[in-house]
Amino acid sequence: MHREAERLLLATDSLPLPTLDALHIALAFSGRASHVLTFDRRMREAAVQAGMNVIDI
Repeated sequence: MHREAERLLLATDSLPLPTLDALHIALAFSGRASHVLTFDRRMREAAVQAGMNVIDI
């Protein structure tokens, strides 16, 4: 889990992603979620970069 979050943090060098957002996305991947819901623009962009579908709230 932590390795996946670390990978997300390193993959988004042009996008400052908070650690907890990276953990949330990593948890979604580990739970095989197909979508992520978020209010946060940075988390949305990072999730899309990682290949997840995003539902904007």
